[in-house]
Amino acid sequence: MLKNGTFYYSGQHIPEFLDSFQVGNTWRGYEIKKIDLVAVVAADQYPRAILDLTLMDQDGDTSTERVASKYEEKVFIVEENYVGPNQDQNIDADMIKITTEPATHNMSGTPCFDGWCGTTNDWAVYARGEYKSVEAAREYIRENYKDAREIDDFYDEGGTIKAVYKPGKYEPLCKEETGNFIYDSLVDSVTQTTTDDEIRALVDEWEATANSEGWTLTGAFDLAVAYRDE
Repeated sequence: MLKNGTFYYSGQHIPEFLDSFQVGNTWRGYEIKKIDLVAVVAADQYPRAILDLTLMDQDGDTSTERVASKYEEKVFIVEENYVGPNQDQNIDADMIKITTEPATHNMSGTPCFDGWCGTTNDWAVYARGEYKSVEAAREYIRENYKDAREIDDFYDEGGTIKAVYKPGKYEPLCKEETGNFIYDSLVDSVTQTTTDDEIRALVDEWEATANSEGWTLTGAFDLAVAYRDE
């Protein structure tokens, strides 16, 4: 007989799982003589049914094998973009979320699975599809959001968010933060005679330094030109 421990069936709801086993049918070449429901439990945040199957082989010998459902909850990708007037203060506000709850249309409140779901309070929401697993959703993000970075620190009041990504390889600094970051070098390096090309070279150096710390600058060239011309 088999005696290989518990067999898991992924991607099945409990009713579908239970209906797939019937006395008199065969399972892995053995006749099912008896079915005992051991338990319905919560495991890994998802419900799971566990059955003991009494099986008979061709020689009439019997044994018991355990089977269990392992339903993997579907997930959705929801993109949220800030479209309001305070772009500099919300420079890193946009996000791409993997969540167990779909987006909703902002007017009807009905689920939104693909495309624009509406704009409310300066936030545009887009649904980017339904996926059979978190890894499948991650693969979509890797293919469609080049250089998107995953963040660990995010707010999840309902416990539905599995992962959050931000557009861009580096975290952008706003103009004020950029000015603070380059200030010392700006004062030391830029004078009234500094050319635009020299400023561009400085900006490249500042950007490389910022990148090494996980950031990208915003408006560094304009800030340097304004400092030179004041």
